Amino acid sequence: MNNVGRTLAGLVVVGVVLGAAAMVHAQDLQYKLRNRVPAGEKPAVVLMPGEPIKSVTLTLERSDGKVQTVKKANLKPGKEVDLTWVQPEGSWSYVATLTFESKAGVAGEARFKFEAVVATAVKVGLDKSRSSVDDKLIVLTANARVERAEYEVLGEQGVIDSGTHDLSAVAAGEALRITWSGGDGQAVEKINIKVFDPAGYWSAVELVPFTVDIPHDEVEFDTGKSTFGPSEAAKLDKTYTLLLAEIGEHGSDLEIQLYIAGYTDTVGAASGNVALSNARARAIAAYFRRKGLKIPIYFKGFGESVLAVPTADNVDEPRNRRALYILGNQAPTGGGAAGGWQRL
Repeated sequence: MNNVGRTLAGLVVVGVVLGAAAMVHAQDLQYKLRNRVPAGEKPAVVLMPGEPIKSVTLTLERSDGKVQTVKKANLKPGKEVDLTWVQPEGSWSYVATLTFESKAGVAGEARFKFEAVVATAVKVGLDKSRSSVDDKLIVLTANARVERAEYEVLGEQGVIDSGTHDLSAVAAGEALRITWSGGDGQAVEKINIKVFDPAGYWSAVELVPFTVDIPHDEVEFDTGKSTFGPSEAAKLDKTYTLLLAEIGEHGSDLEIQLYIAGYTDTVGAASGNVALSNARARAIAAYFRRKGLKIPIYFKGFGESVLAVPTADNVDEPRNRRALYILGNQAPTGGGAAGGWQRL
């Protein structure tokens, strides 16, 4: 789920300040600071010699009084050389003295001050129980303080929403709430999030929502009722096996849910058909729960509002007496199946 990246914000080119005896060679030795690094890496003074250098010594006095010395010899022109040192995580100030002697026998010295940051490795996790594509909310956690999150939500028609959330006031370990707007009635196809720490390093989270229709044999209910016999229960047992297989195949970072939509033909009053289809969808949902299905189950009755086969009023059409079983981590869209779902 996570990818870790870094910026180059801490890479600063600085000209060496040389002693009078070597001033003519100022253009032949430069350095840059790699002074912002992630945990597990070392900060560095990166030398860029323009002529052969016999030896270089870097002395670092840290703000807590600790002194470290780094030496290198036989530097070749045009080849960068890292002078690295050990630093704990956090920010530290340094007074540095850089001395060198060229192969031509010219000596020089540079003194400079800087700060170096070794950033805590930010690990981002997903709180599945509180995240919901339907509610346009992703909840993340991080083991360290973060500065901001950049997000992009993609749908069937392109970018639904993108932007930045300021998270600087959120303490380490607390919920990082990522919300978006727009895209009503449009399925979300991907959510990209980058979470940045105060040093500019980031962890990336990519979420891919999905929905899948579960094939099944239609349950024949008792006339005008939401009850059914043993032969129809056998159909649901077969579907239950398919559901378990799909759940195992579609392992997801987001919580998987089952949506059951019920439909009727045009016989009877439209309002009564909505209530009947809702009761039948609920009966199917309840059966799967009794079988042991542990994921959230939602149901909704659409009555005769979405006909599989268009007919006139009061037409007995078996193909319109049907249900849809939709597995996914977001509510289905289209076909009238949007909003108003009831959780079992």
